Amino acid sequence: MRLVVLACLLAGSVFGQGFAGLFEKAPPQVDNDLRERIQFFFQCHKDKKFRQADQVVHEESKDQFFAADKLTFREFELVSITYEENFTLARAVVKIDAEIVAPGFGVMKTVRPIASFWKLDGGKWWWYIPKTETSMSPWGSRRAGPEVTEGEKPATAAALFEKNQMTPEKLRASVQVDRTEVLLQSHEPSEAAVTFTNRFAGDVHLKIQADDLPDLTVRAEKDVIKPGESAKVFFISKATGNAKRPDGRALITVEEIAKTVQVQINFAYPPGSK
Repeated sequence: MRLVVLACLLAGSVFGQGFAGLFEKAPPQVDNDLRERIQFFFQCHKDKKFRQADQVVHEESKDQFFAADKLTFREFELVSITYEENFTLARAVVKIDAEIVAPGFGVMKTVRPIASFWKLDGGKWWWYIPKTETSMSPWGSRRAGPEVTEGEKPATAAALFEKNQMTPEKLRASVQVDRTEVLLQSHEPSEAAVTFTNRFAGDVHLKIQADDLPDLTVRAEKDVIKPGESAKVFFISKATGNAKRPDGRALITVEEIAKTVQVQINFAYPPGSK
């Protein structure tokens, strides 16, 4: 199972499970010990030293850990820890900066949260896979898929991608733009904007490449658009005079889903110039 399965199928699992003790604060030593183990575990994955990561894997989950494809990423950040069972069980949410392989796209950059589960045993914290009614992957839970009959091959990442209807077209459509053309004035300062709305499972970043037009600035309202949020890209002109300004274009790329939007930049003729 490739990382794309985690990216497309498991994004909702990170925040979907309620834990008791959400607002209880762990004893400092307990919390520090767990944070050290989490840091070690994910640093080993970042460095691709998976055998070292096994040092903090609980005995009951070692077979699943070794059988699973290993998670790889460039950076990681511990976001939160939630405790239960009198601080003997915990769930950690870690944000990773990774690359996923998606059919039709190849390698894409993505930033997303994932869950890991920990238990206190023998005075030490261990990474483990909890036994639940849902099917557990090493990086979260998901509903079990259809059973595989004898002689049938297990679903590939690409098949799971298509089964869940996350085609390349639908992936690109997960970030929407309200317009692809703006109109600015040639004879006086003016401003226009296009709005990007993120319905993707994770954060997205906008990369802007605009023609070098005199007195024109193109900038995004914010660097990161979180799921369910919108952001504007502003086109700000300080043009003055009686001559029509040259038109141009801007290419705005949503890096995580490899979507590029071309925005046509038009300048109106000054009054009485035609």
